Amino acid sequence: MTSTPTRLLLGCIGLGLLGLALPAAAHQGAGAHAGTVAAFLHPFTGLDHLLALFAVGLCAGSRRDSGRWLLPAAFLGSMAVAAVVGALGMVSVEVEVALAASLVAVGLVLALPRLPGRGAAVALAAVIATLHGHVHGVEVLQGALWQPLLALLTASALIVAGGVLLGGTFALRGTPMRRLAGLAIAAVGGLLLGA
Repeated sequence: MTSTPTRLLLGCIGLGLLGLALPAAAHQGAGAHAGTVAAFLHPFTGLDHLLALFAVGLCAGSRRDSGRWLLPAAFLGSMAVAAVVGALGMVSVEVEVALAASLVAVGLVLALPRLPGRGAAVALAAVIATLHGHVHGVEVLQGALWQPLLALLTASALIVAGGVLLGGTFALRGTPMRRLAGLAIAAVGGLLLGA
């Protein structure tokens, strides 16, 4: 069992990562953040990406069934496929609205008294991952594809794992803390929709 100081430290680290997000620097167009280092840093530099990844991790960590591992796997797998597709095409102007709406959706799911069933949760994670992965592909997977893709997935997996850890450590399942976190994430998504 994790001690209270360790839990507080993990919470502070999580808040610190959220503070690193730079919303205005997140989506600057095709090839704006090309390269392996940029691909690794990209999920940390946009509040929408960071919160979506973290929220999926929180949702997974709050589960006590096989969804705990299926959600991150579905998310990262869908994101990888969408990123490759995004690297081959262009992003729609409306994607910013879809990304913000995905935050509202995942936040509201976390705010529910009971989390949805495993199938619905995995489907939602895959849809959110597809949106975010496509944008990642357009913005950071230009030129050399595989090394930046691996860097992007590694960073994304670290953020999701942080959410899983926090979700499990604080036993957020069914508690007001999970619901408050969900409402906060949905509120940020709402603010981004209005921006």
